[in-house]
Amino acid sequence: ALCAITFSHLWTRILRDHAHCLAWLGIYILVTLPLLCLAFRWLWYGQVDRLTAIASIFVAASFALLACRTEKHLDRATSCLHCACHCVTDIPILELGAGLTTMMKLALLLASIYLVRFVPTTLHFEIRTGKLAFLFYESTAEKIADISAAALYCIFVLWSWSVIN
Repeated sequence: ALCAITFSHLWTRILRDHAHCLAWLGIYILVTLPLLCLAFRWLWYGQVDRLTAIASIFVAASFALLACRTEKHLDRATSCLHCACHCVTDIPILELGAGLTTMMKLALLLASIYLVRFVPTTLHFEIRTGKLAFLFYESTAEKIADISAAALYCIFVLWSWSVIN
């Protein structure tokens, strides 16, 4: 959880400062990748068949034309992403929220482990018969009450986990 918090915070900072650069880097890679594959095949094998060369040049030209056509939209999208990341990194609770949530989950887990000792159940697994059995209670009502206390405790722990998330 700590690594996830660290990496998400780091990625938000990188996007805030370099969204425009990363978006255009992706476009440049899409344009140059078919040409690089073509050059690699030519250098490795010494020749390239005509269909592969035409297809690579066509794909690179298509991506280049698409990038030129959507330049304004890409710039607008990166500026929106920059503003959103800037808002997230400027609000302290959003930076601390994930860490506080993780600390609350850890505290709940430790409290649950401590409190499970006090759940008044006498349900146990009988090794000789291989069945679940009860230690002291003879009446069915007491057995049901005993199991329901443990079930309510489990439901409470699960509800607490869902509230924290």
